[in-house]
Amino acid sequence: MQRSNYAIGIVAILIITLLLTIGALMKNSLTLLAFILLTIVGPLVTVAIISFINGLLNPTRLIKVVGFNIIIVLAIEIIMLIFTPAFSSKEFIDRLNSMSQNSAVQIHISETGNVIAGLFVFIIIAALFSFIGSKIGNFIKKSYEKKGE
Repeated sequence: MQRSNYAIGIVAILIITLLLTIGALMKNSLTLLAFILLTIVGPLVTVAIISFINGLLNPTRLIKVVGFNIIIVLAIEIIMLIFTPAFSSKEFIDRLNSMSQNSAVQIHISETGNVIAGLFVFIIIAALFSFIGSKIGNFIKKSYEKKGE
C-alpha cells in the first residue's frame, strides 16, 4: 500500500469523527434530516469516496485495496459505536420520532441488527467503489501507456 492510501484512511476517520462530534454537540437542535445526513449519509458518502480514491490510486492491487478499505470501515463502525450513547437517549429518540410522524420513518438506535446491517452495507459500498475506482484507474493507466508508445 502507498502512503497516500494511509493518509486517505486517516482523513476518512477524522471526517467521520468530526461529523459525529458535530452531531453530538448539536443534538438538542438537530432535525430529522440533519440527523440522517450527519450519522448515515455522511459516513456512507465518506466510505464511498475513500474507497473510490484508494481503488484509483492502486488499480493493480484490488484485493489489498478492498482489504484496507474494509479495515477503515471497521474503524469507522467502532467510532460510530462510540458515539451511539450520545444519540440513544429516550428524549432524543422521541423528539426525532415526533418529527417523523408524517412519514413512515421509525428511529431505532443502538440495536444489534442495526450495527450488523450497517457494517454489511459499509463493506459492500467499500468493495463496490474500490472495484469501480480500480477499473477506472486501469483504464487511465492503459490510455497513458498507449500515448507513450
